[in-house]
Amino acid sequence: MNLEKVKKEVAKYLNKDCHYIYIGSRNQIEEFDGRIVDLYQSIFVIETNKGIKKTFCYSDFATNNLKILT
Repeated sequence: MNLEKVKKEVAKYLNKDCHYIYIGSRNQIEEFDGRIVDLYQSIFVIETNKGIKKTFCYSDFATNNLKILT
């Protein structure tokens, strides 16, 4: 999947409440609820329901390290 397709796919979830699963380094799994609040050239920002802002790059989504569940 090329970068433009990934950006369009992520943009579909802008300002929508979703459940996220992030598989980080050493297979640490983090699950949280929130919404994508900002889209930038290289990253996007998710604000969790607890008010914490997390940033991810589009490659996290493209490589399935970040899964978005509605």
